[in-house]
Amino acid sequence: MSASAPHPLMTEQELEALAIRGQAIYDSRLKPILEPIYNNRFLAIHLDSEDYAVGQSTGEAMRTLRRRHPEGQLYLQKIGPEPEYGLAARILSGEMIGGTQK
Repeated sequence: MSASAPHPLMTEQELEALAIRGQAIYDSRLKPILEPIYNNRFLAIHLDSEDYAVGQSTGEAMRTLRRRHPEGQLYLQKIGPEPEYGLAARILSGEMIGGTQK
């Protein structure tokens, strides 16, 4: 798993920890539900609530989930047996976008 460029408010280690948490939620709870029906679509997981949304693109999945959870950290990944590893590590945080940190 390769992390995206570290955000100034989060260390690379913090981003890695969030990516590991998101992947664990996917593997333990969502993978049996989503694969193979939604293979090659994209998933956003709200890490605080473990709620999720599926979309044709990362943007669609993220926007759908942000309507339900305007704040908090999101984990994004492609659904299926061959995920995009760079994407799997991308973490978007409502606090980071707003320029604040909890």
